[in-house]
Amino acid sequence: CPTLQAWAAQRRVLDDSQLGSRRTPLPLRLYYLASPVAMFAFAFFFQSVMLHLTTHLYVDLHNRQVAEFGVRPEGKQAFDIVAWIVGKKVLGNRMQGANIAGRVSVPTMLLDASGAIPLLLCVAAFAYSGLRGRFNLPLWNKTFVIASAMAVIKGIFDVVTILPDSAGWEACEKRLGAEGVKQFSDLGFIKDWDDSVLPLLQLEILGDEGKRLRYCADMMVSGHTYFATLFS
Repeated sequence: CPTLQAWAAQRRVLDDSQLGSRRTPLPLRLYYLASPVAMFAFAFFFQSVMLHLTTHLYVDLHNRQVAEFGVRPEGKQAFDIVAWIVGKKVLGNRMQGANIAGRVSVPTMLLDASGAIPLLLCVAAFAYSGLRGRFNLPLWNKTFVIASAMAVIKGIFDVVTILPDSAGWEACEKRLGAEGVKQFSDLGFIKDWDDSVLPLLQLEILGDEGKRLRYCADMMVSGHTYFATLFS
């Protein structure tokens, strides 16, 4: 029917004068925008707490292994019990240090920028689309729901799988500083979980004399990669 075809082809979008009371109230629209961001902020805080717990477990594991086996790896690399056993039992005490030839040191600021820049560009793109009247609320929600899930997954996976830091123990010590290593060593999650939760939260929020402590051994899921991939 030509009449129905012509009606179906018309742009069925109401203008401001036609919306009237049907328009979503401003507080509710702000809630729709802010709630997924707040969820991601909480998930990211959870991830950060878990990564500092991972750092404590890594430092504690290294200290216990060095104390138990009475050896500190050459070049201060992370203690690798498998390599130690192979070198001790198979190679006839010919201990081999970690092979670091060809390793490239990437500045931490550059790594952080690889995740922060895509996030800022993503938010800017959504803001621009909102100014043009084409804001995609479902895509906004999906983006931050997935980001929240990735943050929780990274936090849990890193805690349950303690791997040597890819940059080595010496780099971890430098990253944390002497006082940071001491504070992570003093946490006692292995012996007393309950009494260690509050000091960990204080360390997470206050840091070391107001200076935020970095992480070590957060190797299972790359935070920079999921930031760059999701928000690009």
